[in-house]
Amino acid sequence: MFCRKITLQNYRNISSAEVEFAPGVNIIHGKNAQGKTNLLESIYIFARGKSFRGTADKDLVKENESFFSIRNEYTDSVRENELYILHSEKKTKRFANEVKLDRNIDMISRFRAVLFCPDHLGIVKGSPSERREFLNIAISQISRDYIYLLGDYQLTLENRNALIKKICMPGITAATRASLTDNLSVWNEQLAKYASRIAAKRHEYVEKISPYAEYIMSEMSSNKEKLRIRYVCDVESPENVEASEKEYLKLFEDSIERDIACGSTQKGVHRDDLSIKINGEPLRQWGSQGQQRTAVLAIKLAEGEICREYTGEEPVFLFDDVFSELDNERKKYLLSGAANKQYIITTCEDIDFGDAKRIRTENGCFFE
Repeated sequence: MFCRKITLQNYRNISSAEVEFAPGVNIIHGKNAQGKTNLLESIYIFARGKSFRGTADKDLVKENESFFSIRNEYTDSVRENELYILHSEKKTKRFANEVKLDRNIDMISRFRAVLFCPDHLGIVKGSPSERREFLNIAISQISRDYIYLLGDYQLTLENRNALIKKICMPGITAATRASLTDNLSVWNEQLAKYASRIAAKRHEYVEKISPYAEYIMSEMSSNKEKLRIRYVCDVESPENVEASEKEYLKLFEDSIERDIACGSTQKGVHRDDLSIKINGEPLRQWGSQGQQRTAVLAIKLAEGEICREYTGEEPVFLFDDVFSELDNERKKYLLSGAANKQYIITTCEDIDFGDAKRIRTENGCFFE
């Protein structure tokens, strides 16, 4: 899979642009705040369905304009395709090959891309929620069913928490409290059902990605750094859906009083995490900035390998400011892996990268 052309109108600081890309390495270079990351963001929206910066669609519209549009012309193993997004009058419309899509999630898993940006250091340095977000985005690109599972789990969790809040309300009678508490069993069963399936998919994904990431990290460090990634959840057998469903049900039933005391559900896949270690030590506490950055890059490259393994074709790799804090050997390693892939890389460095296509950015305009 590769992106052939992105066409933008009124997108952030970009008034109008058509940017064509080549297979292999594409270098987007220019000074800061000229539009490099905006361009990368516009491409990744077609993979994730929304901005990776957490920006609402209405805030992507260029100042003093009333709409934005972006068009992605890309090729997969079957055919040439087109995805189109138009935001105007407070509404966003999405199209795939000129067919209107009803929901945002209907766009996900059509165009697949792996993104690396400085904020992804949160995968090793940040909170568990950032590591769960990484898992959710990565798995969603290879399994649309996973997106629906997440939605079902979240809705059930909200209903369970709403019932817990009713139980916590001051002034309710003991009989009412007991009746509401009994009703939690319905939500416990549903939550256990969805949790077991989400945990199984996360466990499978981590078991698949870990060897790839470990190998890439070892290669980039000349075998000096051993990366270890493990899935951390509340059940002992996440790979066994039937067994873990029973485990989750017991967990939710046993924690009712604690949840009532806390006012929300304290256990479940919404609390999952990843254990990431380097040479046996937690990377978050003991890794240098360079080691942490290299580890995230290894994880992202491994994400691409899993995407290829599941879908049969390479995703598009988007690297935002990837060369910061990478030495020359690691830069060479990264670029050496571009064979049969498409890399789109932003950098402030105006450097000749051999056969790479070079595109200069200035004030929201792009020049070859």
